[in-house]
Amino acid sequence: MSNTTKGEIWILGEDKRHQQQTFIRQVLVELRRNRRQIQEVPESGGGMGRAFVLKEFPGYLGVHRQRFIHAKSRRLIIALDADKDSVDEIRKLVNDTVKAAKMPEIQPQEGVVIMVPKRAIETWLEYLEGKSVDEETKYPHRTGKEGHIGQAAKAFAALVANPHLKREDVSPSIFIAVEEFRKELLPDLSVSKKS
Repeated sequence: MSNTTKGEIWILGEDKRHQQQTFIRQVLVELRRNRRQIQEVPESGGGMGRAFVLKEFPGYLGVHRQRFIHAKSRRLIIALDADKDSVDEIRKLVNDTVKAAKMPEIQPQEGVVIMVPKRAIETWLEYLEGKSVDEETKYPHRTGKEGHIGQAAKAFAALVANPHLKREDVSPSIFIAVEEFRKELLPDLSVSKKS
């Protein structure tokens, strides 16, 4: 784990192309978070895949918890593509990793967001641009096209800010992520699980 974790909001993602991290950063900016307070961690080791992120996560979680006690505005966002797994399976994998590190399970209102694009971040980018997608098809990577991420991030931020959003209005994994963002970043917008 890097010891240069100075930001208020840390983003730990598996994506080699940094599309997850860029997407999250742009969503946060759309939600009026200060860009200078957002930091991708680890700065030099990102994009190493799921195994790397899961290995690093408990260390960042431990430091986050220590700092969260004194500064409730801190957030830790972990992003892992579901690939062929379900969102629930990935969330369980993250919590199992925490338990294996002999740490308490992640709790609500702890400032931790587990973001799981199903099938991958590319699926979300396509969907948020208004294209018809399913969460089982593998959509192509878009290397070198960072502009499209901004449009998708604006669309996601609008979903987070929409108090009338219902589960059936969006793809399942996006709804779960919207709810996570609301719960941990904008608790006054949190939606009911029964929606």
